[in-house]
Amino acid sequence: MNSNIEKSFSEYIEIMFQVGIDLQFWNRFLNNCISKYQETETTPREIFTSLFGAFNIDLSSNIGFIKIYKESKSINTSELQEIREKFFSWVINCSIVKTYIAVETAFTQTIWVTYFSDLNNPLDSRKNYDKLSNAIKSSLKDAGIKNDTKNNRHIIEFLKLKSYDYNEFLKQPIRSGLNTDWSNFFELLSILRNIVSHIGSKVSLDLLNEIKGNAKDIFERHFTLEQDKFGFKHFNANQEQFGNFLNLVNDYTLNTLKIILKEKDFNFLRMK
Repeated sequence: MNSNIEKSFSEYIEIMFQVGIDLQFWNRFLNNCISKYQETETTPREIFTSLFGAFNIDLSSNIGFIKIYKESKSINTSELQEIREKFFSWVINCSIVKTYIAVETAFTQTIWVTYFSDLNNPLDSRKNYDKLSNAIKSSLKDAGIKNDTKNNRHIIEFLKLKSYDYNEFLKQPIRSGLNTDWSNFFELLSILRNIVSHIGSKVSLDLLNEIKGNAKDIFERHFTLEQDKFGFKHFNANQEQFGNFLNLVNDYTLNTLKIILKEKDFNFLRMK
């Protein structure tokens, strides 16, 4: 295996291990710890209080005096399980961004090694990355294909341009009995990443329609919508199902690498 592909795959594996451990082990561990703790703390009591403050800085002197908001937030022993679930909801959402970057990095390295090895490693500098990105866009332009960079669609279009087998793979449903194919799955992953990164997991009606238009069955199986006290809808992962969603990410990523590198199975990744 090419050393850069091996390094990229090792990094991907490390990230996915970390995400899996953080979300599965620690969630269950805290669940058990809280249950045991509440068995000894039978009388509910406040165990933590948080204040919100900031320095009000005078522009002429650059001296500030701290101001404290009138309300505070507290944690009661009776609320620990509910708070644990809310905590892991936003941790899971952040893990979507971490996972997406791992997928994007693996794809970038594979494209570089396979099609543009004359360029410098795109991970070494922003300049190198831009050169690879421009090379991808030039290839699409020469082929008469639109350069749509939204949700990294241009990367997928480039891989489709280079591989007939990848075209066929993207058309396949990700599981029997489901409508979503692999192309729409990556689009869903990209949309969720953007929602978390740019608008704090808020889902507007147009975004919800876009999600359902691409992967309604997958979204509804792995995520729910909840409305906050300000009237905004947020998506939250079904914590019991999110591990399955990560499995789909792995399926998509590794099969993409296999097809682009023209391998028959995962042996090249030392997977038996």
